[in-house]
Amino acid sequence: MNRALAVLMVLAVLAGCSKSQNTASNAAASPSTVSSIEPSPPASSASPEIQAASPEAGAASPVGTAESPEASAGAPEAIASGSVSAVPQAEGTEAISGSAPPATAGNGLSAAEVQYGVAPTRNPNVTYNPDVVIPDGGANSVHSVSSDGLTWTIDANAGHASDLAVGKILFITNRGVGRVLALTRTGNDLAVTLGPVEITEVIQEAHLASNGVALDPSSMYSYVATDFPGAVINTSQTAFISQPQVRFADYDEAGDQVALSLPGVTGSGPPPSTQLNDYTFNAFCCGGLGVQVAHKGSDLQILARAVLRLGHPSVDYKLDISGGKIQTAIVILHGTVGLDMHFEASTPPDAVGGNANRQFYVPVDLSFPIGGLAVPLALTVHQQFLLKTGFGAKNSSLNADLSIGFGGDMNAGYQNGSWGLNFPDAYSDATPGGGALNAVSGVALGSAAVEIAYEGKVIVGIGAFGFVTGPYVGFDAAYGVVHGADAAIGLAGPVCNAATLKTDAVAGVGYSIPQTVTKAINKILHALNIAPIKSSGGLNSGKTIYSKHLSRPNNCA
Repeated sequence: MNRALAVLMVLAVLAGCSKSQNTASNAAASPSTVSSIEPSPPASSASPEIQAASPEAGAASPVGTAESPEASAGAPEAIASGSVSAVPQAEGTEAISGSAPPATAGNGLSAAEVQYGVAPTRNPNVTYNPDVVIPDGGANSVHSVSSDGLTWTIDANAGHASDLAVGKILFITNRGVGRVLALTRTGNDLAVTLGPVEITEVIQEAHLASNGVALDPSSMYSYVATDFPGAVINTSQTAFISQPQVRFADYDEAGDQVALSLPGVTGSGPPPSTQLNDYTFNAFCCGGLGVQVAHKGSDLQILARAVLRLGHPSVDYKLDISGGKIQTAIVILHGTVGLDMHFEASTPPDAVGGNANRQFYVPVDLSFPIGGLAVPLALTVHQQFLLKTGFGAKNSSLNADLSIGFGGDMNAGYQNGSWGLNFPDAYSDATPGGGALNAVSGVALGSAAVEIAYEGKVIVGIGAFGFVTGPYVGFDAAYGVVHGADAAIGLAGPVCNAATLKTDAVAGVGYSIPQTVTKAINKILHALNIAPIKSSGGLNSGKTIYSKHLSRPNNCA
């Protein structure tokens, strides 16, 4: 690889790692702000019955696939400095939850609930849409879930199971929820293949809020789809194009899915490390939200991690749905401390070629159930990780240990068609020597480059894996470095070294599935003669909060 080619690799980091294309402008601050989401008074009665009428399969919800509106200067919702302005209640409705003490992510689940999730209830505090079917028995009526996470096999004799039909929505637990794409009955087993839904396709009326839901590892549950489609992708060489246009979730039409062989682990507490073929993967790493990937091959050895460091993290949220439309959706992640990005990469002396070009959509959900609500919500953490190397010679190494500090909250809110986003933007560099460029060391006989990118989302909602739907707040970080060939010192001037760091805020209400995963799922559905799913639904927004490029000598890359 020549130096120019390697330099181009680091420029791809500027593409970021969020699929969100809509950038929210700054919302005008409201005159009155409060330090937390105010709880609302109890509700009056609402219809607890689920009507039997079934719409056409795949019918759009009241929100449908609405384009994300950009935050305007007149936005009524201000989100700044860790506070959320008071949200006026929708006319003609009464708030339903949030009057109890702060909810906590709870333990005490039954074995079946640990395995399959917590059942919804028919209660006067929530109105579901007419095509939602809630079979009796909840987790106890679930017989199994397919290894790809798409098909739930339930007790065909459970109450209301006979109401299911293609096009309706199954809501058997807070993980087992989705649009019914196919039904197959075999004896007492009813196999239900699910597609994603927006939360407004499930809920017509509900007002849900809690403050201080702790992200406590002792309250965590983790579960794995052992053959989740598109979880690991061999990406194409998009890092080497001169004007990169792709974002994280858009990799990669040309990529090949890597077959998985994962243990089917479901249980309480952080998940164990997982072997993703020739990569060892840790989905809960290093004192925060983050991942670590290790690979030791004959041609390449690498250890890479990205961690959003947290201190006593908790989440506040408010979700108002009225008339089948999102009125208010607010998520605040408290306790963000900083960002660590680290890698150690090398090619052995006898290496004959080979680099890493892998995207990981982590097939492990980290879930914190929330008790005491009208709807069995959970805080679910989704993560992605991108790893690319570009070594031009054997017997080379490239290392980096970047540590950035920032304090404050990650806030995202939507109301009356406008977004407010506020993320920490006061960065302090805790890297030894200072700076994204000084964090780099190594010896390269040829040009060398490494790019890592991380996305973490905290979602308050229902569903599992890519089908989790609800309000979310997320953080993307991408770090790329290039080191010129040391063998060229004195031959063609100083060796060029460069580094780029970019972070983005992402937020939304609904679901968002990477194109690679959507493509893999639709391949399975096509083989079953089932209509394809869409990659996203609902509302989303995002903005860049930090971007810096350094090179030595100046402007050499």
